[in-house]
Amino acid sequence: MANPKRSDHSFLISLIVSAVIMVSVILGIFCFPQVLDLLGHGQSSEIRLSPAEVKETQDGLRASYRVKWLDGSTRIAPIRDQVMRLRAEAFQQVTADSQLGPAYLDSLIARSATRHIAMPPLGVPRADTIHDAYLKMREIELEIVNAAFDIYAARNALLSHRDVAEAVDLVKVVPPQRIDPGRTALLTDARSLKDPAMAAFRAAIRTGLEEVDLMSKHAQGSLDRLVASNVRRGGDLDIEGAFIFGSASGESLHPDDLVQDVANQEPAPEGLPGRIMQGKPGTWMYLDKWYVLGPFENKRRVNLDTSFQPEVVINLDEQVLGKDGRKLNWEYWFRRKQRIEPLWAPNNCIYYGWTEVHVPKAGKYFVAAGSDDYGKLWINGKLVWKSSTRAKPFRPDEHVAEYDFKEGLNEILFRCENQFGTMGWSVMIAPPAPGT
Repeated sequence: MANPKRSDHSFLISLIVSAVIMVSVILGIFCFPQVLDLLGHGQSSEIRLSPAEVKETQDGLRASYRVKWLDGSTRIAPIRDQVMRLRAEAFQQVTADSQLGPAYLDSLIARSATRHIAMPPLGVPRADTIHDAYLKMREIELEIVNAAFDIYAARNALLSHRDVAEAVDLVKVVPPQRIDPGRTALLTDARSLKDPAMAAFRAAIRTGLEEVDLMSKHAQGSLDRLVASNVRRGGDLDIEGAFIFGSASGESLHPDDLVQDVANQEPAPEGLPGRIMQGKPGTWMYLDKWYVLGPFENKRRVNLDTSFQPEVVINLDEQVLGKDGRKLNWEYWFRRKQRIEPLWAPNNCIYYGWTEVHVPKAGKYFVAAGSDDYGKLWINGKLVWKSSTRAKPFRPDEHVAEYDFKEGLNEILFRCENQFGTMGWSVMIAPPAPGT
């Protein structure tokens, strides 16, 4: 005769397993934390599942998130299609341009293809699994990145009629860094809730969820920036933080022209915006496009010399914790004025700005920098200037000096503190004047 208590217990376990599978398949992400708790350390010591029941639960979750990730691909596919249309329009403009034409376009496409990002080899045949659903979305994201590369190369050619090599090579792609959840971790069946394979499975699902969300945001952001830059003069910077093209610099100014006239207190000339140094010697150009991260905490100025994440590594995809525990992401800022000024600048905070400038040849260039309040400036990873730590007003000519630049792209990192009131910073660059 069967033990009634044992039968009741088995029946309860069956109900739990069935409920987990049903809820996970139907609700997906909304039940995700609870399901993982059940499969993790929270309740596993009180629940015993057979290997078959554990597998059944995992299979339910795999089916649920496979559908969710395929749905993500469906959502960003129209974005890819819009980017492809922009690509076709840019190519048509190159063909129709009297100084470029079809042969130029063929060369541009061939050279751009050598710079495209390829999917890493999988090593096993593709199938219809949850991991393949993740890879499908990753493939669409890279199609968007590569098409955006082509668009910016074509726009470089249209704006300045450069030769093919320069039009393409000025486009710098920093591929979005993705953490693959792992095929093995997603597809390996655990024998029990305490099996290490179960912990790996849980971690892989979480990773996949985060990466799929980031891919959706990146796809939309890429399209938005492509559309915005298409209507602005002088090109833009994009593709995961890569600076693509800048407007030409402006009127001729010499380093002495930046020094404020103390007698009449007239502000220093601003120059004109740009990303690519094309001006004559002494021509000033202020950097108008930045990626900005902040605010970070600096209560009572205790973090005045603390190195936050941007001083260690620049990862434009990374999310970090800032002031008051806020989650911070790098934000793209396009400003048609010299001073870069956060819209939200609480007292006792720190912001970072990262950008790049292209110079035609290696050598010394004048740099003018200013900050409100305490500022630091890095050029190609080297700290070259620190301002006074006192609270002070903004002056664009607070610091003027010559620094070495390499040919091509040069990285600029600025750190700015706000003690109270307003804040902001600026960086201007000019080739040396003749005879200097």
